[in-house]
Amino acid sequence: MVGALAVLLPPVGAIAATEPDFHVRLRYEVAGSVGKCWDEGEFRQSVARRVGMDPFRDGADPLVSIHVGGNPHRVNGQIEWLKTDGTRLGESTFVAEDGDCVRVLSEMSFAVSLQIELLRPHGSASAGSGAAPPPAAAGAAPPSAAVSPTATPGAAGRAPEPAPASARIEAEHASPEPPARWPMWLGVGPSLAWGTSPSPSASVRLFLGIRRNAVSTEVGVEASYPSTAVQWDGTGFRQTLIDASAAVCGHRRGLSACLLGKAGQVRVLGLGVDAPRSPTGVVAQAGVRVAATLQLGVRWFATARLDALGLLTPYTVDLNRTGVWQMPWVGILAGVDVAARFR
Repeated sequence: MVGALAVLLPPVGAIAATEPDFHVRLRYEVAGSVGKCWDEGEFRQSVARRVGMDPFRDGADPLVSIHVGGNPHRVNGQIEWLKTDGTRLGESTFVAEDGDCVRVLSEMSFAVSLQIELLRPHGSASAGSGAAPPPAAAGAAPPSAAVSPTATPGAAGRAPEPAPASARIEAEHASPEPPARWPMWLGVGPSLAWGTSPSPSASVRLFLGIRRNAVSTEVGVEASYPSTAVQWDGTGFRQTLIDASAAVCGHRRGLSACLLGKAGQVRVLGLGVDAPRSPTGVVAQAGVRVAATLQLGVRWFATARLDALGLLTPYTVDLNRTGVWQMPWVGILAGVDVAARFR
């Protein structure tokens, strides 16, 4: 998770001495492409719990704009502080490489509440207790705004009772984060291969994946459609490849690169002969995969992939004790997958 604040605002003291309390106007936007986020009410409540009051009022100055975008794999959050005339006072950005929108919004609510505490006038923090706003957490940015509030009722309803300043300090410094998620998905996809059979062959695979931040692991099973080769004398064979695969991938935005391994069984049926010399055999391959992913909704996505595989176990098909086909050392496979996340 990354947060960065650009400080462009005047000192806190410029307004703290002239206003009895401090409020801001909230603009809250979450893109539909991001799943499992807070709604506006949950964000308001999170900030209110931290500062011990409802700080949001319609018509107040400045405006704090909350925007969350991205996709289920990567979430981008942005906080902007703006005056009524549109002047930008400051901004901060947040990123979740694992797609955890709730965690991004938790950190954003902490950043907003901390800024509000720094900007609130002394003495208004806890019902006349005279306590000063809590100090900034280690590494936090300095205050960003000089503001003048209005007292219009807020859209989030009645504010909670102010909490003691010490309780608010503990809550802010704790800044709890929800447990990190491990997105998982199940998918299926067709492929077209060159170099794994005597002629280009089609196959289909079923796979299961799990991801943590920018790294994922995937396992799958794959079966090819029977491919036939016929010699000049009418003899030939029909071949089917069934294998299991495992991949470890690194992701950046919608692109990924993987290390890939496959191991399986080649099944051969002779045509025009009694039987091939080796009706079955073991084949192992290793290589790389590159892929591009397109989001189709909150849960569904499609991936185009290209695999390059090197043969680790030489394999030859024999007919009538004569080798008639040897699997090439390099194979290429291209395919398209469709998958759904279920966690």
